[in-house]
Amino acid sequence: MGLESTTTQDAPEAHPRRWRILAVALIGPLMGNIDQYVVATALPTLRNELHTSIALAALSMTVYQLGLIASMPIVGRLSDQLGRKRVHLIAIGIFAAASLACGLSDSIGMLIAFRLVQAIGAGGLMPTATGIVAESFGRDRDRGIGLIASVVSIGALVGPVLGGVIIHYWSWRGVFLINLPVAAVILPLAVRVIPRSRPRAAATLDVPGIALLVAALSCFMLGTTLLGEGVSPLSVWFIGSEAAAVLLGFLLVRHCLRVPHPIIPVHLLRVGAFFRMNVLNFIYGAAVLGMGSLIPLYVQERYAFSALAAGSVLSVRAIGVITVSILATFLLRRFGYRRPMLIGFGLQAIGLALIGWGAPPGFMPYLWLAACGGILGIGAGAAIPATNNALLSFSPKDVSTISGLRGMFKQIGALVAISIVTAVPTPAGDTGLVLGHAMLVMAAALTLLVLPLVLSVPDRAR
Repeated sequence: MGLESTTTQDAPEAHPRRWRILAVALIGPLMGNIDQYVVATALPTLRNELHTSIALAALSMTVYQLGLIASMPIVGRLSDQLGRKRVHLIAIGIFAAASLACGLSDSIGMLIAFRLVQAIGAGGLMPTATGIVAESFGRDRDRGIGLIASVVSIGALVGPVLGGVIIHYWSWRGVFLINLPVAAVILPLAVRVIPRSRPRAAATLDVPGIALLVAALSCFMLGTTLLGEGVSPLSVWFIGSEAAAVLLGFLLVRHCLRVPHPIIPVHLLRVGAFFRMNVLNFIYGAAVLGMGSLIPLYVQERYAFSALAAGSVLSVRAIGVITVSILATFLLRRFGYRRPMLIGFGLQAIGLALIGWGAPPGFMPYLWLAACGGILGIGAGAAIPATNNALLSFSPKDVSTISGLRGMFKQIGALVAISIVTAVPTPAGDTGLVLGHAMLVMAAALTLLVLPLVLSVPDRAR
């Protein structure tokens, strides 16, 4: 999977039904992405109805991200080897079955377990769909990938809004059961519309590397969850969990340096620009996916909004992403990658800082949060297409594998952010204030870390 100088002129012709293929292929990953964040609005409801804590309720989100981290790189490689259509259909089936099980769960333990299975199915949807679209669009691959990435990323923004509506008018179980009729429509459409892709020569699947990565993140999550349950930071359980995470992380790095086909391709990460792009993906995941998904919990805890109001306040953010990301996709060839990323990440930092600071005296909190959400939406819409295409340009023939790797770094960032923030012990009634401070810290991180990195990445397709 080396760096290749593949140009759009060298790419194959586009499939005559490419737009129909795009429409069908993106429904699955959009559904999976919505379900990743639809739970964000339900956290207080889960805490009350399943008689648990916010830290354990939030574990239903982070365990989903753990499943995505584990499955995305595997499925990205398997889909290149076994055929993208076949793997895509299997992933939809797993996701739908696990959604039913989540909706029927009667304890937080059952919900967490089935969310992990659901994430394994969802983790197969984005890499396969990206590969299907890239192959179908030929020399217009950048536009196809930009469109699918932009539309699917809307799930992170639509999820909390949809969750608020479903919880208000139905039940928290409905946020999972709603996937069943969608899957029933997608499967026959995908069978009919998506073309078969030729399987490629198999490379060794790095099962030990995947196991080390999942084990390290699981130990980290265990430690932070124990903190949220009231365990002391000096406890042997907390220290032991985090020490195990560090040790497993060290073993993972050593493993990836020694095997020919590691789960994290070190030979690509040694390329400075590729490494910096994945640092950007990590911070993007922490700020946009992690902290962004906690905004509904923040407004419910700080401003006592209902689930419906907490979800609907982010409608402006969703509209901003939809409109700006589609426009930005078609302007990539004119403006390159750096300018949209600088504008996008800068607006994300401003939006998070304003939300974390809180509504000024005399200003309606709902209007303030909606306006700040609009800033976040415009920023995400500007950055998403450029960020995705800049990374995929390094090795066009391995688009599914690179897509899985990109998603893995984003999900690790989101997992780390949510795990840490929801585990911070707070006196009763101060959860909203702690979340606000965390958003201010993340806004500073975006400004100080991300913007200088953007200046060092390639500005055009390689």
